[in-house]
Amino acid sequence: LRMDGTLAVVGGSGSPDVPLGFNFMIGMAPNIRGVRASKRNDQKMILKLLGEGRFDPVIDRVLPLKEAAEAHRILERREHLGKIVLKP
Repeated sequence: LRMDGTLAVVGGSGSPDVPLGFNFMIGMAPNIRGVRASKRNDQKMILKLLGEGRFDPVIDRVLPLKEAAEAHRILERREHLGKIVLKP
């Protein structure tokens, strides 16, 4: 996150408490925005921005679709940092 950047929080983290360091808050002066839900137009806009390279999502790993059960096990055990992508 760049200084004075916007941190968009979408979805849950699995915990109601997410630690953000005091030095981070003072030094980076972030704008934090939370989103409860999204509509189809919101999703289309995000996909457009992703396609333009305006986001750099954190992807933990890419697995073939046939390993979807393993992806769920990884999620349940919280062994990931970022998203798990399933490819057809």
